[in-house]
Amino acid sequence: MTLITPLATLFAICGLGTISIAVASSVPNVVFILVDDLGHGGITDNNPEILGPRVSELKASGVYLSRHYVYKFCSPTRGSILSGRYPFRLGNTRSNFIPWSRPDGLNTDFDTLPLRLQRVGYSTHHVGKWHLGFFNASTMMPTTRGFNSFFGYLAGMQDHFTQELTSMVRCKNVVDLTSNTTPATAYNGTYSGWMYNAQAVHVAQTASEPFFLNYWMQNTHAPFEVPDQYAALYNYSDHGLNIFNGMVSVVDEAVGNITKALKGRVGDVWSNTLVIYTHDNGAPLGGGGSNFPFRGGKNSNFEGGVRVPAIVSGGLVPPTLHGSTVNAMFHASDWLPTILTGVHGGQPQPPLTDKVSASIPYDGIDQWDAIMQTSPNGPKSVAVRTEIILDHCLAGFSTAGTGCNHYGVKYSVGALISGEWKLVKGPNGGQWTSYTNGTKANSFADAACVTHCLFNLTADPSEHVDLSEQHPDVLTKLLARFDAIGTTEYHPPAYNPPPDDDGLCAAAGAAGNFLVPWTPTTPAPPGPATKQGPCIGHAGDSGWEVRNNTGGGGPDIEHFPAEGLGEAALAKCRQQCCANEYCVSVVLHDNTCYLNGDKGTKAPYARPDTLLAYVHRQPL
Repeated sequence: MTLITPLATLFAICGLGTISIAVASSVPNVVFILVDDLGHGGITDNNPEILGPRVSELKASGVYLSRHYVYKFCSPTRGSILSGRYPFRLGNTRSNFIPWSRPDGLNTDFDTLPLRLQRVGYSTHHVGKWHLGFFNASTMMPTTRGFNSFFGYLAGMQDHFTQELTSMVRCKNVVDLTSNTTPATAYNGTYSGWMYNAQAVHVAQTASEPFFLNYWMQNTHAPFEVPDQYAALYNYSDHGLNIFNGMVSVVDEAVGNITKALKGRVGDVWSNTLVIYTHDNGAPLGGGGSNFPFRGGKNSNFEGGVRVPAIVSGGLVPPTLHGSTVNAMFHASDWLPTILTGVHGGQPQPPLTDKVSASIPYDGIDQWDAIMQTSPNGPKSVAVRTEIILDHCLAGFSTAGTGCNHYGVKYSVGALISGEWKLVKGPNGGQWTSYTNGTKANSFADAACVTHCLFNLTADPSEHVDLSEQHPDVLTKLLARFDAIGTTEYHPPAYNPPPDDDGLCAAAGAAGNFLVPWTPTTPAPPGPATKQGPCIGHAGDSGWEVRNNTGGGGPDIEHFPAEGLGEAALAKCRQQCCANEYCVSVVLHDNTCYLNGDKGTKAPYARPDTLLAYVHRQPL
């Protein structure tokens, strides 16, 4: 299927014009495609129910990374890719930068990947989703973080047809669509999957070489919406599944349009281009996606939440590697050093430094040789990584004394992989799904991991068997390592700047109801604060504690005996967390109360990552 609107017309409307074409460069171009909320089962090679021939073609002409790990939800993965740091070191993990009125963003002292590429002569372009903070126009917009151009949306979720924010701010009908630094006022109203792809194709056809195209798609994030012709490609009785898979087919079509544009560009651009394709986290269970055969999904540290496909393709990949698979562990933070080595002809680069690297070290490892399966001494046979810290929050531990107690809970939450072993710590939920799990409600209880679980990923990649009791020596070693991370490794301050709906809405109103940066009306105080996570029910040895920490004077705690703890705790969570018009319900999920959707979301589903967002909301 072709794009419905001529590209030249689209970008004349937008004021983007064309990007000057330079003489072909020997330095490779880089295209980085990131798909939202798709998970392991989002490509045809992992899920025969998906119609995705273009991504399959990309994989067949490239290298597949079978153990590619990301964060369990959105913004931290994006921050990790651009900063080269583990997500647990980023403020992104505190609240996923939601609600959108929270004046926060990716640490501005980081030297991002596009900024480093700019320094060696690249033209850099970002298309699609940003979700790394935008309230400060001079420091947090994409064009101030290393990109020469930007066309896309600043927050993390919008209507696919109108580009309006669907929730998480008090003001209504706010359009989130920006061209470079100003609202794209004449352009909203086109299906986003087409619109952002049109701009990405435009960049691929016209950008000065060498170029870096960072194409972060909106699909397949909620709300689940797609033009009818894509849903009609599928014929499930669950129409929601037809819609979701139709969104995946839009992704596949978009990938095909990009590769076609690169191959058709004069000057043999394709042969000098590296194309990277991956997903930001697992698919949300019950949203239509599949992470089969892995356990869990988005918001979970099980493999289904954090292990996603990654493909390295393009004309730069030699034919001898086409269709090959690298089984070594790879993390999102590895992309920065790996790409930098790739654009320097495969020559290893000096150790990375920036303003804060002495205190917030780089975690990314250069894996160029592993991908290209070469090294100075011949084929790469030894895994580059032996450990990945997937997530880490240990209450009360921090080098700076601020803790990483992002959600106001007293237990530790996180996961790490060491060799063939994986430790999952703290409440995590999620069952195993089929290729066609559909949009029906999910029961998390059949796969709970309340305190800790230990898995051997070599023997049991789907995490069916907890080996904690069979291998106490391994468990003890990994628990000690988990604790040590809390005392020796940097964690961001636990404090979350309070949302500022008044400031955001006032700025949007002055900009014709378009989302724009703003000056916070209530600046966040420096350092840690007592204002912590909201309503969380925690199962202790003697019963339940339900916290409602929405005030600033410390936690209010009510204790419930073990008898009947589920009903009492759930009732208390509903009373405390659903006291405003945004809240629909709460769910009891792995002994924790979470809010479930809001009235502005067209396809509400359980979103533990947005927990903080709702309770700080003011009622309409």
